[in-house]
Amino acid sequence: MHKKSIKKQKSIIIIITFLLFLAVSYFVYINKNHYLMLGFFTFLTFYALSGKYKLLNTNLKLQLALNTIQEQDALQYLIMESTENGYILFDKENAVILTNATFFKMFDLPEETKNIKVGAEIRNLMSQTMKDPQFFLDTTICIFNTLEVKKDVYELKNGKIIERLTLPLFKNNENIGRLCNFMDITERKLIEKKLLESKKENDLILNNIPEVISYIDEKFKIRWTNSSSKLLFGIHATEIINDYCYKRHGQFLNCPDCPVIEAFKTKLPCKVERKTRNKFLIISAVPVFNNDNEVIGAVETIIDITEQKQVEEELILKDKLLSAVAESINELVRNNDFESALLKTFNIIGNTINVDRIVFFENKLNKES
Repeated sequence: MHKKSIKKQKSIIIIITFLLFLAVSYFVYINKNHYLMLGFFTFLTFYALSGKYKLLNTNLKLQLALNTIQEQDALQYLIMESTENGYILFDKENAVILTNATFFKMFDLPEETKNIKVGAEIRNLMSQTMKDPQFFLDTTICIFNTLEVKKDVYELKNGKIIERLTLPLFKNNENIGRLCNFMDITERKLIEKKLLESKKENDLILNNIPEVISYIDEKFKIRWTNSSSKLLFGIHATEIINDYCYKRHGQFLNCPDCPVIEAFKTKLPCKVERKTRNKFLIISAVPVFNNDNEVIGAVETIIDITEQKQVEEELILKDKLLSAVAESINELVRNNDFESALLKTFNIIGNTINVDRIVFFENKLNKES
């Protein structure tokens, strides 16, 4: 019975009851001798009408509950039919219980296959769309022999890549079937392929530059570094991943002039020049932020400037030597004394560069003189 119809009947019962009450009251007023009989009749009438009213009220509640269930079923059906994923539900006996339109569209199955209820038949039809039919059949048979959640990826003949997620269904702790959810991941796989190619290109570039580039987290652990670590520190990149950054510098704690610490504190890039036993290094650190503007790590770059420093020192040395020679020449011109000028030159050069060979040569010259 429809909700509006029930409400209409309830309204009619109320009106009839009210009119009957007025009629009985008037009759009792006119015939005072029969008021007991009429009162009893009125009571029976009200009792019967109230029962009818309760019945209608119960029917209304049942109808509302039924309408709610039907609306929920219709909504669930609408959701399943409009989703981008394909669904197929098998019972415990491997029979098809439920499918949606996306499932048939995803595998390009003809319209008449919607009436197939035998699981083996639908599997065979699906296998014909696969690039590797036997692999699909083997993995599909396996899912019915286990209660585990399974995930498989298949490539179709038309180039699509489909991911299948298989879930066991339970009722009262008893397995009643399996639900297969099919998702078209073709675009995702293409993006992953492009990202992988891009990563390979980036790795190729980063691993062939002379600078050591590393990503260091907030705990000073190296999360990634390029292969130049092998050239500078003699340690392969894979050996120092997840190790503390200061260990590759031969330290047991953070380096005193660590630019990473400074970058963490100031949230600004930091650069230092450091001299080791046989190397001159420029170490810079740039902080890395998350979406909340919190520092979560730093990109550290280490440049070996040893050759540059050696060239600079050689140029400085040559400049000092030229200055010393010029001064000795001036001494020679002033005194016209070659021997004293030459000895003074050696003395100036020896004091300038602190080379024992010059002192030795000066002593040898004194003996020969």
